[in-house]
Amino acid sequence: ITVLVATNDLVVTGDSDGVIRFFDQELKLRMWFEHFRVGPIQSISFTYTTSDYAPPYMSSNLAHKHNESTLAQPPFASFDFTISSSHAVIAHVTQSGQQISIIKRDSSTAIYALDTHPFDHKLCFANASGRLQLWDYQQKTIITSVQHTYDNAITQLRYNHNASFIAVGYANGQLTLCDALSLESILKAPFHYAKTTILFIEFSQTSTYLATAEDDYTVSVYRQNLNSEDMYTFLGRYRAHYKPIRALFFGLTPDDNQPILITIGADHILAEYDLNESEIDHLALKPSTRIEQIAEPMSACHYPSSLTKESFLITINNEYKYKLYNSSTKMCRKTILGPTFGSPLRKIGILPKLDEDSNEEYIYFMTTDKIGLQRLPLTGNPYDQMAIIAHPNRVSDVRSSYDGQYLFTSGGLDNVVHMLRVNPEVLQAQAQLGGKDLIPFYKLLEGGRDGEIFREMQELFYYSQLR
Repeated sequence: ITVLVATNDLVVTGDSDGVIRFFDQELKLRMWFEHFRVGPIQSISFTYTTSDYAPPYMSSNLAHKHNESTLAQPPFASFDFTISSSHAVIAHVTQSGQQISIIKRDSSTAIYALDTHPFDHKLCFANASGRLQLWDYQQKTIITSVQHTYDNAITQLRYNHNASFIAVGYANGQLTLCDALSLESILKAPFHYAKTTILFIEFSQTSTYLATAEDDYTVSVYRQNLNSEDMYTFLGRYRAHYKPIRALFFGLTPDDNQPILITIGADHILAEYDLNESEIDHLALKPSTRIEQIAEPMSACHYPSSLTKESFLITINNEYKYKLYNSSTKMCRKTILGPTFGSPLRKIGILPKLDEDSNEEYIYFMTTDKIGLQRLPLTGNPYDQMAIIAHPNRVSDVRSSYDGQYLFTSGGLDNVVHMLRVNPEVLQAQAQLGGKDLIPFYKLLEGGRDGEIFREMQELFYYSQLR
């Protein structure tokens, strides 16, 4: 028994089997309902008074009421009631259990995957029991909810460039494409070339290519078919890393704007795939580049082109350092101190501009349990960054809305998606209050400007001037 309540002269119980029982004052069973199928009952609440509601015992038409089968008793009747279950279902029961209407059905299992619409106020997320949901986050309403599987967790979602469909990755390595509105599969059969959990899904700028990264350190690439019934053709798989893949993203070549695919792994390797030279069953790989010696890369993305004349890739490692690499030569051009909020950053992304006329750019990031913002360009100033606790245990993923106004986080095992409004003006004010020139950086030293370390550095500088 999980719930015990009283209403009028009845004692009502709900149990872990989803059965609701009604007892009289002598605890004799009067009625039970076991057909709801909403999972273990968590709460029961009865309707007592409403403006248009007549209590059952005052109704003149009792023909539809349940009759006792053995004893001469009056017909059983109860008030309408609302139930909730541990399967995240809230339902309203009317006419003494004969009718049940689902008020709200949310995720009852872990949410690992979510993605935002590229040009609309929509969010798609999925849970470990295979349920896909499309949410209008402006109207706060569920648009579509579809149950795909029950025993295969959805681990990754990604819209294509024009939001005509969504790529869905599963824990067993399956990949399917779903209609962006109905969330129904548009493939005859799902792709099943991957052998393990799909960790990343990315489309190229025009969705000509689709790439996935799996848990066994491999990358699978698909090419679009414009004149065929099959939307994508499998090009091949390549295991270019011997440790987990931490980042997967497309870019464009600086000369002819052809799509390129880049992966970065915990093995310190940056791998670039030659898509132009790739053929069916032959995924071509360019020479790999070692970008770290000791530290492990945690995430990477393209650096905003509006801030520099060069084209850069930006990485973050487990030693809390950002690094900028030239996109063509892969040479490290700059190393900057990153956010230090208890654990290394696990994901970074460029926040879309809130105002097209503004020169302000931001990185959004997530750690183990926090999400935050970082002002650009990167300077190492600790006042150019902030973070808040997003989930009590672990942040599974974070995405930004298409207009940069919101961040969405999934909490994994807490079955929750959070929506947070972005207010960069606060971060700008914090940076101004932190001081100008070198003042913000003094606090990075133990003791600050008056500490022993700063004094030793100052004396060393003066000693070096002596001839």
